[in-house]
Amino acid sequence: MALSTVIPPEGPEITHHYKIDGSFDFTQRWTKHPPPPHPPTDEQFWLPAKNKPNAAFLRRHFYHEGRLLEHQALWILKEATRLLREEPNVLSVSSPVTICGDIHGQYYDLIRLMEPSLGGSASKTRYLFLGDYVDRGVFGIECLLLLYTLKINYPDNFLLLRGNHECRRLTDYFTFKLECRRKYSDVLYEAAIESFNSLPLAAVVDNTLFCVHGGLSPHMDSIHDIQMLDRFQEPPTKGLMCDLLWSDPARDHSHDEVDFVENPQRGCSYFYGYKAVRRFLDQNRLSLLIRAHEVEESGYRRFASHGQRAHLMTLFSAPNYLDFYNNLGAVMVYEKGKMSVRQFKHTEHPYWLPNFSDAFTWSLPFVAQKATEMLHALMSVFPADEPDSELGTPTDSDIELDDSDIIIPSPIPGAQFVPGPRRAPRMARKFYQLLREDSEGVSELGSSRQHPGYSKELGAQVPVRPGTPFKEVRQLDMKNERLPERHIEYTRNPSRPASGPTTPQHFSQVLYDEPGSLEYGSPGRASPQFYGRESRQGSIGTTYGSNPSMRRRTLEEHNELLRKFSAWHF
Repeated sequence: MALSTVIPPEGPEITHHYKIDGSFDFTQRWTKHPPPPHPPTDEQFWLPAKNKPNAAFLRRHFYHEGRLLEHQALWILKEATRLLREEPNVLSVSSPVTICGDIHGQYYDLIRLMEPSLGGSASKTRYLFLGDYVDRGVFGIECLLLLYTLKINYPDNFLLLRGNHECRRLTDYFTFKLECRRKYSDVLYEAAIESFNSLPLAAVVDNTLFCVHGGLSPHMDSIHDIQMLDRFQEPPTKGLMCDLLWSDPARDHSHDEVDFVENPQRGCSYFYGYKAVRRFLDQNRLSLLIRAHEVEESGYRRFASHGQRAHLMTLFSAPNYLDFYNNLGAVMVYEKGKMSVRQFKHTEHPYWLPNFSDAFTWSLPFVAQKATEMLHALMSVFPADEPDSELGTPTDSDIELDDSDIIIPSPIPGAQFVPGPRRAPRMARKFYQLLREDSEGVSELGSSRQHPGYSKELGAQVPVRPGTPFKEVRQLDMKNERLPERHIEYTRNPSRPASGPTTPQHFSQVLYDEPGSLEYGSPGRASPQFYGRESRQGSIGTTYGSNPSMRRRTLEEHNELLRKFSAWHF
Protein backbone atom coordinates (compact mmCIF):
# COMPACT_ATOMS: atom_id res chain seq x y z
CA MET A 1 0.00 0.00 0.00
CA ALA A 2 1.43 3.37 -1.05
CA LEU A 3 1.49 6.31 1.32
CA SER A 4 1.16 9.95 0.39
CA THR A 5 1.75 13.34 1.95
CA VAL A 6 0.03 16.46 0.65
CA ILE A 7 1.94 19.76 0.73
CA PRO A 8 0.13 22.49 2.74
CA PRO A 9 -2.35 24.72 0.86
CA GLU A 10 0.08 27.66 0.57
CA GLY A 11 2.38 25.59 -1.63
CA PRO A 12 1.91 24.10 -5.10
CA GLU A 13 -0.56 21.26 -5.40
CA ILE A 14 2.07 18.53 -5.03
CA THR A 15 1.58 15.14 -3.41
CA HIS A 16 4.57 13.07 -2.28
CA HIS A 17 3.90 9.37 -2.87
CA TYR A 18 5.89 6.76 -0.93
CA LYS A 19 6.28 3.01 -1.14
CA ILE A 20 5.88 0.80 1.91
CA ASP A 21 9.64 0.76 2.44
CA GLY A 22 9.66 4.55 2.66
CA SER A 23 11.22 5.25 -0.75
CA PHE A 24 9.59 7.60 -3.26
CA ASP A 25 6.96 6.15 -5.56
CA PHE A 26 7.40 7.73 -8.98
CA THR A 27 4.71 5.60 -10.67
CA GLN A 28 1.99 8.01 -9.48
CA ARG A 29 1.44 11.63 -10.48
CA TRP A 30 2.78 14.10 -7.94
CA THR A 31 1.11 17.17 -9.41
CA LYS A 32 -2.66 17.40 -9.59
CA HIS A 33 -2.60 19.82 -12.52
CA PRO A 34 0.03 19.42 -15.26
CA PRO A 35 1.40 22.57 -16.91
CA PRO A 36 -1.18 24.26 -19.16
CA PRO A 37 -0.71 23.14 -22.77
CA HIS A 38 -1.29 26.56 -24.33
CA PRO A 39 -0.13 30.13 -23.66
CA PRO A 40 -2.85 32.60 -22.65
CA THR A 41 -5.16 34.16 -25.19
CA ASP A 42 -5.43 37.94 -25.45
CA GLU A 43 -8.67 37.77 -23.46
CA GLN A 44 -6.86 36.00 -20.62
CA PHE A 45 -3.69 38.09 -20.78
CA TRP A 46 -5.23 41.57 -20.73
CA LEU A 47 -7.47 43.17 -18.14
CA PRO A 48 -10.86 44.33 -19.49
CA ALA A 49 -9.44 47.84 -19.96
CA LYS A 50 -6.95 46.30 -22.44
CA ASN A 51 -4.04 48.47 -21.32
CA LYS A 52 -2.56 46.36 -18.51
CA PRO A 53 -1.81 42.64 -18.15
CA ASN A 54 -3.94 40.57 -15.78
CA ALA A 55 -1.63 40.08 -12.79
CA ALA A 56 -3.96 37.65 -10.98
CA PHE A 57 -4.20 35.40 -14.05
CA LEU A 58 -0.46 35.48 -14.72
CA ARG A 59 0.27 34.63 -11.09
CA ARG A 60 -1.82 31.44 -11.41
CA HIS A 61 -0.53 30.72 -14.91
CA PHE A 62 3.13 30.82 -13.84
CA TYR A 63 2.24 28.89 -10.68
CA HIS A 64 1.27 25.94 -12.91
CA GLU A 65 4.42 26.40 -15.05
CA GLY A 66 2.64 28.14 -17.89
CA ARG A 67 4.45 30.33 -20.39
CA LEU A 68 3.45 33.38 -22.37
CA LEU A 69 3.55 34.06 -26.06
CA GLU A 70 6.83 35.80 -26.75
CA HIS A 71 5.21 39.05 -27.86
CA GLN A 72 3.27 39.13 -24.57
CA ALA A 73 6.43 38.66 -22.50
CA LEU A 74 8.28 41.27 -24.56
CA TRP A 75 5.48 43.78 -24.04
CA ILE A 76 5.76 43.36 -20.26
CA LEU A 77 9.54 43.83 -20.34
CA LYS A 78 9.42 46.89 -22.58
CA GLU A 79 6.59 48.58 -20.69
CA ALA A 80 8.32 47.96 -17.36
CA THR A 81 11.55 49.36 -18.83
CA ARG A 82 9.71 52.51 -19.86
CA LEU A 83 8.37 52.99 -16.32
CA LEU A 84 11.72 52.26 -14.67
CA ARG A 85 13.58 54.75 -16.87
CA GLU A 86 11.32 57.52 -15.60
CA GLU A 87 12.37 56.90 -11.98
CA PRO A 88 15.39 58.57 -10.34
CA ASN A 89 18.53 56.74 -9.24
CA VAL A 90 17.41 57.00 -5.61
CA LEU A 91 13.73 56.44 -4.87
CA SER A 92 11.91 58.36 -2.15
CA VAL A 93 9.54 55.95 -0.41
CA SER A 94 6.82 56.55 2.18
CA SER A 95 5.81 53.99 4.77
CA PRO A 96 4.13 51.63 5.37
CA VAL A 97 6.31 49.44 3.17
CA THR A 98 7.40 45.80 3.02
CA ILE A 99 11.11 45.48 2.23
CA CYS A 100 12.33 42.26 0.59
CA GLY A 101 15.77 40.81 -0.10
CA ASP A 102 17.09 38.43 -2.76
CA ILE A 103 14.60 36.24 -4.68
CA HIS A 104 16.95 34.36 -7.07
CA GLY A 105 14.35 32.74 -9.28
CA GLN A 106 12.44 31.06 -6.44
CA TYR A 107 8.98 31.81 -7.80
CA TYR A 108 6.97 29.75 -5.34
CA ASP A 109 8.67 31.45 -2.40
CA LEU A 110 7.91 34.82 -4.02
CA ILE A 111 4.23 33.89 -4.10
CA ARG A 112 4.44 32.88 -0.43
CA LEU A 113 6.16 36.15 0.43
CA MET A 114 3.30 38.22 -1.01
CA GLU A 115 0.54 36.47 0.94
CA PRO A 116 -1.63 38.86 2.99
CA SER A 117 -0.55 37.21 6.24
CA LEU A 118 3.16 37.69 5.50
CA GLY A 119 4.23 40.58 3.30
CA GLY A 120 0.77 41.89 2.54
CA SER A 121 -1.66 41.77 -0.37
CA ALA A 122 0.00 42.72 -3.65
CA SER A 123 -2.84 45.08 -4.55
CA LYS A 124 -2.88 46.92 -1.21
CA THR A 125 0.74 46.86 0.01
CA ARG A 126 3.74 48.94 -0.99
CA TYR A 127 6.71 46.65 -1.71
CA LEU A 128 10.38 47.55 -2.03
CA PHE A 129 12.59 44.81 -3.52
CA LEU A 130 16.35 45.12 -3.13
CA GLY A 131 17.41 43.20 -6.26
CA ASP A 132 18.64 39.76 -7.39
CA TYR A 133 15.40 38.53 -8.93
CA VAL A 134 17.03 36.04 -11.33
CA ASP A 135 19.88 33.48 -11.58
CA ARG A 136 20.61 30.26 -9.73
CA GLY A 137 16.93 29.41 -9.23
CA VAL A 138 15.01 27.83 -12.12
CA PHE A 139 12.05 30.24 -12.30
CA GLY A 140 13.89 33.50 -12.84
CA ILE A 141 11.91 34.65 -15.87
CA GLU A 142 8.63 33.92 -14.10
CA CYS A 143 9.73 36.00 -11.10
CA LEU A 144 10.80 38.85 -13.35
CA LEU A 145 7.64 38.86 -15.47
CA LEU A 146 5.35 38.73 -12.43
CA LEU A 147 7.19 41.56 -10.64
CA TYR A 148 7.20 43.67 -13.80
CA THR A 149 3.48 42.96 -14.29
CA LEU A 150 2.79 44.14 -10.75
CA LYS A 151 4.98 47.20 -11.42
CA ILE A 152 2.87 48.02 -14.48
CA ASN A 153 -0.38 47.59 -12.53
CA TYR A 154 0.79 49.37 -9.36
CA PRO A 155 3.69 51.64 -10.40
CA ASP A 156 3.79 53.54 -7.10
CA ASN A 157 3.48 50.47 -4.88
CA PHE A 158 5.95 48.05 -6.50
CA LEU A 159 9.44 49.51 -6.28
CA LEU A 160 12.35 47.51 -7.68
CA LEU A 161 16.06 48.15 -7.15
CA ARG A 162 18.98 46.66 -9.03
CA GLY A 163 21.05 43.79 -7.65
CA ASN A 164 24.46 42.55 -8.73
CA HIS A 165 22.84 39.68 -10.69
CA GLU A 166 20.85 42.09 -12.86
CA CYS A 167 23.63 42.37 -15.42
CA ARG A 168 24.89 40.64 -18.54
CA ARG A 169 28.09 39.11 -17.17
CA LEU A 170 26.42 37.24 -14.30
CA THR A 171 23.26 36.16 -16.11
CA ASP A 172 25.51 34.74 -18.84
CA TYR A 173 27.70 32.95 -16.31
CA PHE A 174 24.88 31.55 -14.19
CA THR A 175 21.45 30.33 -15.33
CA PHE A 176 19.25 33.19 -16.49
CA LYS A 177 20.50 33.48 -20.08
CA LEU A 178 20.15 29.75 -20.65
CA GLU A 179 16.71 29.84 -19.02
CA CYS A 180 15.56 32.54 -21.44
CA ARG A 181 16.87 30.53 -24.37
CA ARG A 182 15.11 27.35 -23.27
CA LYS A 183 11.80 28.98 -22.39
CA TYR A 184 11.68 31.84 -24.91
CA SER A 185 14.57 33.22 -27.01
CA ASP A 186 17.65 35.44 -27.07
CA VAL A 187 15.43 38.36 -28.07
CA LEU A 188 13.65 38.17 -24.74
CA TYR A 189 16.97 37.91 -22.90
CA GLU A 190 18.21 41.11 -24.54
CA ALA A 191 14.98 42.86 -23.57
CA ALA A 192 15.50 41.70 -19.98
CA ILE A 193 19.06 43.07 -19.96
CA GLU A 194 17.77 46.43 -21.20
CA SER A 195 15.29 46.49 -18.35
CA PHE A 196 18.05 45.68 -15.84
CA ASN A 197 19.99 48.72 -17.02
CA SER A 198 16.96 50.86 -16.13
CA LEU A 199 16.51 49.72 -12.52
CA PRO A 200 17.10 52.35 -9.78
CA LEU A 201 20.09 51.84 -7.49
CA ALA A 202 18.86 52.80 -4.01
CA ALA A 203 15.91 54.07 -1.98
CA VAL A 204 15.30 56.21 1.10
CA VAL A 205 12.26 55.38 3.26
CA ASP A 206 10.73 58.20 5.32
CA ASN A 207 14.09 60.02 5.27
CA THR A 208 15.18 57.41 7.81
CA LEU A 209 16.16 54.13 6.10
CA PHE A 210 18.77 53.87 3.35
CA CYS A 211 18.04 50.78 1.22
CA VAL A 212 20.45 49.31 -1.33
CA HIS A 213 21.41 45.88 -2.62
CA GLY A 214 25.05 45.69 -1.53
CA GLY A 215 26.10 48.63 0.60
CA LEU A 216 28.44 51.59 0.90
CA SER A 217 31.41 52.85 -1.07
CA PRO A 218 34.52 54.91 -0.27
CA HIS A 219 33.55 56.96 -3.34
CA MET A 220 30.29 58.10 -1.73
CA ASP A 221 29.79 60.77 0.92
CA SER A 222 26.15 61.66 0.32
CA ILE A 223 23.09 60.35 -1.46
CA HIS A 224 23.59 63.09 -4.03
CA ASP A 225 26.64 61.15 -5.28
CA ILE A 226 24.31 58.31 -6.34
CA GLN A 227 21.94 60.71 -8.09
CA MET A 228 24.83 61.88 -10.28
CA LEU A 229 25.58 58.39 -11.64
CA ASP A 230 24.68 57.22 -15.14
CA ARG A 231 22.93 53.98 -14.22
CA PHE A 232 21.79 53.03 -17.72
CA GLN A 233 24.71 50.71 -18.41
CA GLU A 234 26.32 47.40 -17.56
CA PRO A 235 27.71 47.84 -14.03
CA PRO A 236 31.49 48.38 -14.01
CA THR A 237 33.79 46.19 -11.93
CA LYS A 238 34.92 49.10 -9.76
CA GLY A 239 33.69 52.49 -8.68
CA LEU A 240 30.58 53.73 -6.92
CA MET A 241 28.01 51.83 -8.98
CA CYS A 242 29.92 48.57 -8.49
CA ASP A 243 30.15 49.12 -4.73
CA LEU A 244 26.41 49.80 -4.35
CA LEU A 245 25.74 46.36 -5.85
CA TRP A 246 28.69 44.30 -4.56
CA SER A 247 30.04 45.57 -1.22
CA ASP A 248 29.54 43.68 2.07
CA PRO A 249 29.65 44.65 5.73
CA ALA A 250 32.61 43.39 7.72
CA ARG A 251 31.33 40.44 9.73
CA ASP A 252 32.61 41.96 12.98
CA HIS A 253 31.19 45.41 13.65
CA SER A 254 32.51 45.67 17.19
CA HIS A 255 35.65 47.58 16.14
CA ASP A 256 35.05 51.29 15.69
CA GLU A 257 38.22 51.80 13.66
CA VAL A 258 37.15 49.54 10.73
CA ASP A 259 36.42 51.73 7.69
CA PHE A 260 36.87 50.18 4.21
CA VAL A 261 39.01 47.20 3.24
CA GLU A 262 38.99 45.45 -0.11
CA ASN A 263 36.81 42.40 -0.56
CA PRO A 264 38.65 39.29 -1.82
CA GLN A 265 35.56 37.21 -1.11
CA ARG A 266 33.74 38.92 -3.99
CA GLY A 267 36.74 39.60 -6.22
CA CYS A 268 35.71 43.26 -6.38
CA SER A 269 34.49 46.13 -4.20
CA TYR A 270 34.96 46.44 -0.41
CA PHE A 271 34.09 45.38 3.10
CA TYR A 272 32.77 48.34 5.09
CA GLY A 273 32.87 48.56 8.87
CA TYR A 274 31.00 50.28 11.65
CA LYS A 275 32.96 53.50 11.24
CA ALA A 276 31.98 53.82 7.56
CA VAL A 277 28.31 53.05 8.23
CA ARG A 278 28.04 55.43 11.16
CA ARG A 279 29.72 58.26 9.24
CA PHE A 280 27.42 57.86 6.21
CA LEU A 281 24.25 57.69 8.33
CA ASP A 282 25.20 60.73 10.39
CA GLN A 283 26.20 62.85 7.38
CA ASN A 284 22.89 62.08 5.65
CA ARG A 285 20.71 62.21 8.79
CA LEU A 286 19.61 58.59 8.48
CA SER A 287 19.19 55.97 11.17
CA LEU A 288 19.51 52.55 9.49
CA LEU A 289 21.11 50.92 6.43
CA ILE A 290 19.11 48.00 4.98
CA ARG A 291 20.68 45.78 2.34
CA ALA A 292 20.43 42.27 0.84
CA HIS A 293 23.15 40.42 -1.13
CA GLU A 294 24.11 37.77 1.48
CA VAL A 295 22.29 34.62 2.53
CA GLU A 296 21.58 34.45 6.27
CA GLU A 297 20.50 31.33 8.13
CA SER A 298 17.63 33.12 9.88
CA GLY A 299 16.76 35.21 6.80
CA TYR A 300 18.10 38.42 8.33
CA ARG A 301 20.90 39.78 10.50
CA ARG A 302 21.18 42.91 12.61
CA PHE A 303 24.54 44.62 13.08
CA ALA A 304 25.16 46.70 16.20
CA SER A 305 28.21 47.95 18.08
CA HIS A 306 28.79 48.12 21.84
CA GLY A 307 25.20 47.29 22.67
CA GLN A 308 23.88 50.26 20.73
CA ARG A 309 20.83 50.28 18.51
CA ALA A 310 21.24 48.41 15.23
CA HIS A 311 22.69 50.55 12.45
CA LEU A 312 22.72 47.92 9.70
CA MET A 313 20.48 45.03 8.64
CA THR A 314 20.77 42.31 5.98
CA LEU A 315 17.58 40.79 4.51
CA PHE A 316 17.43 37.61 2.43
CA SER A 317 14.07 36.48 1.06
CA ALA A 318 14.95 33.18 -0.68
CA PRO A 319 14.35 30.41 1.90
CA ASN A 320 16.18 27.10 1.51
CA TYR A 321 18.39 28.83 -1.03
CA LEU A 322 19.20 26.58 -4.01
CA ASP A 323 17.35 23.73 -2.25
CA PHE A 324 20.42 23.12 -0.07
CA TYR A 325 20.97 25.93 2.43
CA ASN A 326 17.97 25.13 4.65
CA ASN A 327 17.78 28.81 5.66
CA LEU A 328 14.68 30.83 6.46
CA GLY A 329 13.51 33.75 4.34
CA ALA A 330 12.61 37.11 5.84
CA VAL A 331 10.95 40.41 4.97
CA MET A 332 10.71 43.59 7.01
CA VAL A 333 7.49 45.55 7.44
CA TYR A 334 8.21 49.19 8.34
CA GLU A 335 5.65 51.81 9.37
CA LYS A 336 6.38 55.14 11.03
CA GLY A 337 9.46 54.06 12.94
CA LYS A 338 8.20 50.60 13.84
CA MET A 339 9.93 47.59 12.29
CA SER A 340 8.67 44.02 12.18
CA VAL A 341 10.77 41.22 10.68
CA ARG A 342 8.69 38.28 9.45
CA GLN A 343 10.35 34.96 8.72
CA PHE A 344 9.00 32.17 6.51
CA LYS A 345 9.96 28.69 5.37
CA HIS A 346 10.43 27.51 1.82
CA THR A 347 7.66 26.21 -0.43
CA GLU A 348 7.90 23.02 -2.46
CA HIS A 349 8.36 23.66 -6.15
CA PRO A 350 8.29 21.62 -9.38
CA TYR A 351 11.54 20.03 -10.46
CA TRP A 352 13.52 21.03 -13.55
CA LEU A 353 16.25 18.91 -15.10
CA PRO A 354 19.73 20.48 -15.15
CA ASN A 355 20.18 23.16 -17.80
CA PHE A 356 16.40 23.27 -18.31
CA SER A 357 16.86 20.20 -20.51
CA ASP A 358 14.22 17.91 -21.95
CA ALA A 359 14.35 14.25 -20.94
CA PHE A 360 15.98 13.13 -24.21
CA THR A 361 18.83 15.65 -24.07
CA TRP A 362 19.42 14.99 -20.39
CA SER A 363 19.60 11.23 -20.96
CA LEU A 364 22.30 11.44 -23.68
CA PRO A 365 25.28 11.29 -21.27
CA PHE A 366 23.88 8.17 -19.62
CA VAL A 367 23.31 6.48 -22.98
CA ALA A 368 26.79 7.58 -24.03
CA GLN A 369 28.29 5.98 -20.94
CA LYS A 370 27.05 2.59 -22.13
CA ALA A 371 27.89 3.31 -25.75
CA THR A 372 31.50 4.12 -24.90
CA GLU A 373 31.87 0.75 -23.22
CA MET A 374 30.60 -0.94 -26.37
CA LEU A 375 32.82 1.17 -28.66
CA HIS A 376 35.83 0.50 -26.49
CA ALA A 377 35.30 -3.20 -27.01
CA LEU A 378 34.84 -2.68 -30.77
CA MET A 379 37.98 -0.57 -31.04
CA SER A 380 40.06 -3.38 -29.59
CA VAL A 381 39.77 -5.25 -32.91
CA PHE A 382 41.68 -2.46 -34.74
CA PRO A 383 45.47 -2.09 -34.62
CA ALA A 384 46.60 0.30 -31.90
CA ASP A 385 48.45 2.58 -34.33
CA GLU A 386 47.08 2.43 -37.87
CA PRO A 387 48.95 4.87 -40.15
CA ASP A 388 47.14 7.51 -42.14
CA SER A 389 49.10 8.74 -45.15
CA GLU A 390 47.55 12.21 -45.03
CA LEU A 391 46.88 12.93 -41.41
CA GLY A 392 49.13 10.62 -39.41
CA THR A 393 47.78 8.77 -36.43
CA PRO A 394 45.72 11.09 -34.26
CA THR A 395 45.28 10.54 -30.58
CA ASP A 396 42.21 11.52 -28.58
CA SER A 397 43.90 14.74 -27.51
CA ASP A 398 44.67 15.64 -31.15
CA ILE A 399 41.13 15.31 -32.42
CA GLU A 400 38.96 18.37 -32.96
CA LEU A 401 35.38 17.57 -33.89
CA ASP A 402 33.54 19.73 -36.37
CA ASP A 403 30.93 19.41 -39.07
CA SER A 404 33.56 18.56 -41.74
CA ASP A 405 34.38 15.34 -39.89
CA ILE A 406 30.80 14.10 -39.90
CA ILE A 407 29.85 11.45 -42.42
CA ILE A 408 26.24 11.63 -43.53
CA PRO A 409 24.60 8.75 -45.45
CA SER A 410 24.25 9.48 -49.18
CA PRO A 411 20.88 10.96 -50.20
CA ILE A 412 20.97 8.91 -53.44
CA PRO A 413 18.55 5.95 -53.11
CA GLY A 414 20.39 2.67 -52.89
CA ALA A 415 23.81 4.29 -52.38
CA GLN A 416 25.74 3.40 -49.26
CA PHE A 417 28.93 4.95 -47.91
CA VAL A 418 31.55 2.45 -46.80
CA PRO A 419 34.46 3.98 -44.84
CA GLY A 420 37.94 3.02 -45.95
CA PRO A 421 40.18 0.80 -43.83
CA ARG A 422 42.09 3.80 -42.48
CA ARG A 423 39.13 6.19 -42.16
CA ALA A 424 36.89 3.89 -40.11
CA PRO A 425 39.14 3.60 -37.04
CA ARG A 426 39.73 7.35 -37.03
CA MET A 427 36.01 8.14 -37.26
CA ALA A 428 35.31 5.63 -34.53
CA ARG A 429 37.93 7.30 -32.33
CA LYS A 430 36.31 10.69 -32.95
CA PHE A 431 32.90 9.31 -32.17
CA TYR A 432 34.38 7.73 -29.04
CA GLN A 433 35.77 11.09 -27.94
CA LEU A 434 32.42 12.83 -28.40
CA LEU A 435 30.63 10.14 -26.46
CA ARG A 436 33.29 10.24 -23.77
CA GLU A 437 32.78 13.99 -23.31
CA ASP A 438 29.08 13.42 -22.85
CA SER A 439 29.81 10.43 -20.63
CA GLU A 440 31.89 12.62 -18.36
CA GLY A 441 28.73 14.61 -17.79
CA VAL A 442 27.20 11.64 -16.00
CA SER A 443 29.21 12.40 -12.88
CA GLU A 444 27.98 16.01 -13.04
CA LEU A 445 24.34 15.04 -13.39
CA GLY A 446 23.93 11.75 -11.58
CA SER A 447 24.80 12.85 -8.05
CA SER A 448 22.04 15.41 -7.65
CA ARG A 449 18.75 14.32 -6.20
CA GLN A 450 16.93 17.65 -6.25
CA HIS A 451 19.03 20.25 -8.01
CA PRO A 452 22.05 20.58 -10.32
CA GLY A 453 24.28 21.24 -7.36
CA TYR A 454 26.29 18.61 -5.57
CA SER A 455 29.61 17.84 -4.01
CA LYS A 456 31.82 17.47 -7.09
CA GLU A 457 30.67 20.85 -8.40
CA LEU A 458 31.37 22.43 -5.04
CA GLY A 459 34.76 20.84 -4.62
CA ALA A 460 33.82 18.53 -1.75
CA GLN A 461 34.62 14.83 -1.65
CA VAL A 462 31.27 13.69 -0.27
CA PRO A 463 27.73 14.33 -1.54
CA VAL A 464 26.05 17.52 -0.36
CA ARG A 465 22.60 16.40 0.71
CA PRO A 466 19.61 18.44 1.83
CA GLY A 467 20.08 18.91 5.56
CA THR A 468 23.81 19.61 5.35
CA PRO A 469 24.62 22.33 7.95
CA PHE A 470 24.17 25.87 6.70
CA LYS A 471 27.75 26.96 7.40
CA GLU A 472 29.19 23.98 5.54
CA VAL A 473 27.06 24.58 2.43
CA ARG A 474 27.88 28.28 2.49
CA GLN A 475 31.59 27.58 2.69
CA LEU A 476 31.40 25.18 -0.26
CA ASP A 477 29.36 27.65 -2.28
CA MET A 478 31.58 30.65 -1.50
CA LYS A 479 33.28 30.51 -4.92
CA ASN A 480 29.98 31.31 -6.59
CA GLU A 481 29.56 34.53 -4.63
CA ARG A 482 32.50 36.03 -6.50
CA LEU A 483 32.60 38.03 -9.65
CA PRO A 484 33.36 35.55 -12.49
CA GLU A 485 37.12 35.06 -12.60
CA ARG A 486 37.59 36.40 -16.13
CA HIS A 487 36.19 39.77 -14.99
CA ILE A 488 38.40 40.13 -11.91
CA GLU A 489 41.33 42.52 -12.21
CA TYR A 490 44.22 41.30 -10.04
CA THR A 491 46.96 43.47 -8.59
CA ARG A 492 50.59 43.27 -9.58
CA ASN A 493 53.18 41.40 -7.62
CA PRO A 494 55.03 43.71 -5.17
CA SER A 495 58.38 42.72 -6.71
CA ARG A 496 57.30 44.11 -10.09
CA PRO A 497 57.09 47.83 -10.83
CA ALA A 498 53.55 48.98 -10.26
CA SER A 499 51.59 50.82 -12.90
CA GLY A 500 48.00 51.91 -13.18
CA PRO A 501 45.72 53.46 -10.58
CA THR A 502 47.19 54.24 -7.19
CA THR A 503 46.04 52.67 -3.99
CA PRO A 504 43.35 54.68 -2.14
CA GLN A 505 44.79 56.55 0.81
CA HIS A 506 42.64 54.79 3.36
CA PHE A 507 44.20 51.41 2.41
CA SER A 508 47.37 49.83 3.58
CA GLN A 509 49.99 50.05 0.80
CA VAL A 510 50.16 46.27 0.38
CA LEU A 511 49.76 44.42 -2.93
CA TYR A 512 48.70 40.80 -3.33
CA ASP A 513 48.96 38.42 -6.25
CA GLU A 514 45.73 36.48 -5.74
CA PRO A 515 42.52 37.10 -3.80
CA GLY A 516 43.14 33.99 -1.73
CA SER A 517 46.27 35.53 -0.25
CA LEU A 518 44.15 37.90 1.80
CA GLU A 519 42.28 36.28 4.65
CA TYR A 520 38.60 37.01 5.14
CA GLY A 521 38.10 40.51 6.52
CA SER A 522 41.78 41.37 6.84
CA PRO A 523 42.83 44.91 5.97
CA GLY A 524 44.47 46.24 2.89
CA ARG A 525 44.51 45.37 -0.79
CA ALA A 526 45.35 47.71 -3.58
CA SER A 527 42.91 48.57 -6.31
CA PRO A 528 42.76 45.74 -8.88
CA GLN A 529 44.79 46.31 -12.02
CA PHE A 530 44.67 43.44 -14.46
CA TYR A 531 42.63 40.42 -15.39
CA GLY A 532 42.86 36.87 -14.12
CA ARG A 533 41.58 33.85 -15.97
CA GLU A 534 38.41 31.77 -15.71
CA SER A 535 38.85 28.99 -13.18
CA ARG A 536 35.54 28.51 -11.43
CA GLN A 537 33.98 25.09 -11.81
CA GLY A 538 30.28 24.49 -12.34
CA SER A 539 28.41 24.39 -9.09
CA ILE A 540 25.13 24.94 -7.32
CA GLY A 541 23.07 27.34 -9.35
CA THR A 542 25.50 27.53 -12.28
CA THR A 543 24.96 26.00 -15.68
CA TYR A 544 26.14 22.47 -16.41
CA GLY A 545 29.91 22.12 -16.36
CA SER A 546 31.01 25.71 -16.99
CA ASN A 547 30.00 29.05 -18.40
CA PRO A 548 28.17 28.34 -21.72
CA SER A 549 30.05 31.16 -23.46
CA MET A 550 33.40 29.59 -22.48
CA ARG A 551 32.76 26.08 -23.82
CA ARG A 552 34.36 24.84 -27.04
CA ARG A 553 30.86 23.89 -28.20
CA THR A 554 27.49 24.94 -26.84
CA LEU A 555 25.13 22.27 -25.56
CA GLU A 556 22.99 22.69 -28.66
CA GLU A 557 25.99 22.20 -31.00
CA HIS A 558 27.20 19.26 -28.93
CA ASN A 559 23.87 17.45 -29.16
CA GLU A 560 23.54 18.22 -32.86
CA LEU A 561 26.94 16.64 -33.52
CA LEU A 562 25.85 13.56 -31.63
CA ARG A 563 22.67 13.27 -33.69
CA LYS A 564 24.62 13.63 -36.94
CA PHE A 565 27.08 10.96 -35.86
CA SER A 566 24.22 8.63 -35.04
CA ALA A 567 23.17 8.80 -38.72
CA TRP A 568 26.45 7.15 -39.73
CA HIS A 569 26.34 3.33 -39.64
CA PHE A 570 29.61 1.70 -38.67
